[in-house]
Amino acid sequence: MIDFDFPDNSKLIDGVWHPVFFRSNFDTPERLVAGVVSCVDGRWHLQIANALERLKCLYGKEAEVAIEAIEAGLHYLERQIHAENSLPERLSVSGLTIGAPRHAQAKDAPSLSQRWLRAVSALHDEAREFVLDSATPVEMAAAGQSVSKEIERDRLSVLVFEQMVRRVPESREMFNPHVKRLSANEASRLLSHQAYVAYDGRKVAANFSTLKAGRNKVSVDIAKRLMWDLEQHREQAAPLLPAQSHEMFLYHPDKNDPLITERQFGNVMSLVETLTREGELRDIKVRPFDKVEAISDNLIKAEQFRL
Repeated sequence: MIDFDFPDNSKLIDGVWHPVFFRSNFDTPERLVAGVVSCVDGRWHLQIANALERLKCLYGKEAEVAIEAIEAGLHYLERQIHAENSLPERLSVSGLTIGAPRHAQAKDAPSLSQRWLRAVSALHDEAREFVLDSATPVEMAAAGQSVSKEIERDRLSVLVFEQMVRRVPESREMFNPHVKRLSANEASRLLSHQAYVAYDGRKVAANFSTLKAGRNKVSVDIAKRLMWDLEQHREQAAPLLPAQSHEMFLYHPDKNDPLITERQFGNVMSLVETLTREGELRDIKVRPFDKVEAISDNLIKAEQFRL
C-alpha cells in the first residue's frame, strides 16, 4: 500500500503525483513503478526510475527489450506533458499505465516526484540521484564518485579553455584549476569535493558536458550533477558578486556524424530536451551545441571580450 502522507509544512505547496506502472505480462497482477509524474503550482515533472537494469533479475535477456520500451514510452509521455501542460488520460505505450492521483506537498514538482519514486519504486536507486532536495555537498560527493570520475575525464572543458585562451588570453584565470591541470596532463584528478564550476567569469558561470550516443543515463546523471554544482555556486556567490548567468553547455554529436545512427541522434536530442526543462526549473540556461567553436564563441560574446 502507498496511501501514507508526509506531515504538512507551511513552506510547502500542495501538489499531486501519479505512479507510472510497468506491467510486462497482463496475465499476472505484477507491476512495477517505472516513474513518478507530479504537478506542483501548475508545473509538471516526470522522474524516471534510474535502476531499470534491475529488471534483468526478473526477465533475463528479455529485460533489454523491456528497458528500451519503458524509456521510449516515458520520454514520449514527458514530451506530451510539456507540450500540453497536462497529463494525458491514458498512455498509448503497451505495458505502461498511469496510476491514480495522490495528494502531497513539496517545494516543487521535481522534489515531489523524486521523494515518492524513492518510496514506492524497486527500480530506483537513491544513491544515484543528482537532483537532491536536502543533500549536503559531502553527501553529494559520496553518492557521486563514479560521476565525478566521468567529469574529470571529460575533455570538453579543456577544448573550450584552449580555444578561448588562444583568442582571449585574459580568460585563462576564469577557468577552474582542474581544467588547467587537465589541459597540461590528461591524467589530472578532480581534487575538490566542493561544488565544481569549470568557468567562473564576469558575467557567466558555466559547466560543460558531452552527451554520448548510447550512454543516455550516464550523460543525464553527469549533466544533472553539474547543474547541481552551478546551483550551489549561485547560492554561495550571491551576496558577494554581481549576478552571473549560470549556464550548462552541452556538446552533442552532429546529425550527420557517420558514427551514430538516426535513432541514436534522436535519443540524444531527447536528452537535450529533458535537460533543458531541468534547467528551466533551476534557473540554469542549458545551451546545446554540436561544435566546440560555437561554445567558445557564445562565451566570448556573453562576456563581451575584446578580440
